[in-house]
Amino acid sequence: MAIYHFEAKVISRGKGQSAIASASYRSGEKLYSERYNKFNFYGRSVAPKTFILKPSNAPDWTLNRQKLWNEVEKIEKSKNAQLARDFILALPSELNEEEQEELLLNYCQENFVNHGMVADIAIHRDKDGNPHAHIMTTNRPFKENGDWGTRQKKVYHYDEQGNKIYDKEKKTYQCSTEKTTDWDSKERLKQWRENWAVAINNSLEKKGLNITVTDKSFKEQGKKELPTKHLGSYAHQLELKGLPSENGDINREIKKYNQLLYKQEQLEKETKEKNQTNPFTRHFTPKEKRILSDLSKELNVFISFEKLEDKKRMLNNWKNSALAKQAMTNGQEQEPILSKIKDQKEAVEQAEILLNKEAQRFISAHYPKVNTNALSPYMARELVDKTIHNEQLFDLKETEQILLKSQQQELSHNLSLLLKDPYISVRVMKEKLNKQEAILKTFCAKHDIQLENKESVARQSDEVKKAFQGIIQPLARYKMAIKAVHYYHETTIKEHLPMIDSKQLNELQKSNCAMLFSILATNSKKK
Repeated sequence: MAIYHFEAKVISRGKGQSAIASASYRSGEKLYSERYNKFNFYGRSVAPKTFILKPSNAPDWTLNRQKLWNEVEKIEKSKNAQLARDFILALPSELNEEEQEELLLNYCQENFVNHGMVADIAIHRDKDGNPHAHIMTTNRPFKENGDWGTRQKKVYHYDEQGNKIYDKEKKTYQCSTEKTTDWDSKERLKQWRENWAVAINNSLEKKGLNITVTDKSFKEQGKKELPTKHLGSYAHQLELKGLPSENGDINREIKKYNQLLYKQEQLEKETKEKNQTNPFTRHFTPKEKRILSDLSKELNVFISFEKLEDKKRMLNNWKNSALAKQAMTNGQEQEPILSKIKDQKEAVEQAEILLNKEAQRFISAHYPKVNTNALSPYMARELVDKTIHNEQLFDLKETEQILLKSQQQELSHNLSLLLKDPYISVRVMKEKLNKQEAILKTFCAKHDIQLENKESVARQSDEVKKAFQGIIQPLARYKMAIKAVHYYHETTIKEHLPMIDSKQLNELQKSNCAMLFSILATNSKKK
């Protein structure tokens, strides 16, 4: 199907670019640069089809490519001068070559030349299925007599009597500069983009094809999908040879994301339809719905336990990558990134709190005999999900089996994540453990419970016993997690550094060693 691609850049001397070299590359012609005293030539397997269009008041020498861009190099004297605008337009493959040329030339005439620019056009067809055009346009207008015009002019300031205002300190009349054209404006660029989409659609309609393109971004169209990045000529050649490129890798990840997004939308649609008849659905307050909606936009994910887990893993990897770069450069360039990661982590935690609260409410409403304090968020989620999926409440025995199985699954799931994630920090787990132990200490003091004395627990009311159990169970999970991380660090160091006694290393050193070897292993797999 027809694709829309419109890319606009500036060819600038400040970026080390040359108007002659740029024109030579696009046209495939050998051109001599008077400024740099050298020839430029870039051979192509398929010669580009080239054109030069000029406004009526431009001199005839502008139709000579070498003369045109040498004169541009002369008139633009600044070391940071903007030499030309550079456009790349994808041509619809549904049109034949003559139709593509007609579409392109008409567009350039109406949008560039009629407004005073010279347009140097080159059509490239040396890549199968990717016909496109490069357009270089002049940056300054021509006067009626054919001389170069100015890009900006002085505008003097006048008083109420119509006299120029004189600045005594600067000993000159007050004035400001004003551009002589609107070619640099965002509004003009937006109009060029819209006009290209309209021109393509008119050409396709003229040929009897029921196909349309749009210049609107995915966001403007209300789409959640991510757009792919333009490969560029070098990356395109690499990909044709079966070699990965940075933009190619990014596009592959974007396509995977879009596929997952589509599946998620289909699942949401099915869930919504099912919930219309399902007596057991999740219920959030209006305030919670607003907060979740804002968090979903901030995190760019559908808020669910699974999606939040994925987001946390991504943020952890991102954070450790940023910290590694910061350590290597010894600079502050990563601070904005780390700040953004911190904000997103806080948003994830806020979303999880809301989901956990809702799950607790659901269980309290439908399973009053279940001690919600003794359930981990994972166990509560599993019970809620299974109830909604089966559209029925479970009896006490079935409920106990579901919770027992989910507890085993959670343990297996957490251990798997710990062993797969080389960046996991024992410090984080210990912080959670210390926080839970502080809660336990306060609870025991309040109810006169001695941990070494089982009878001090046995004499408590059923409500207190349930609450006590709800505090004890997370403690066991944190301790097991810390033990698993220690085991992972010990085995990793033993495998790669058998000559070192791991007992001589502190926790931070062990963690860094494990992280280093995991990074090396990951990079080795990529190669």
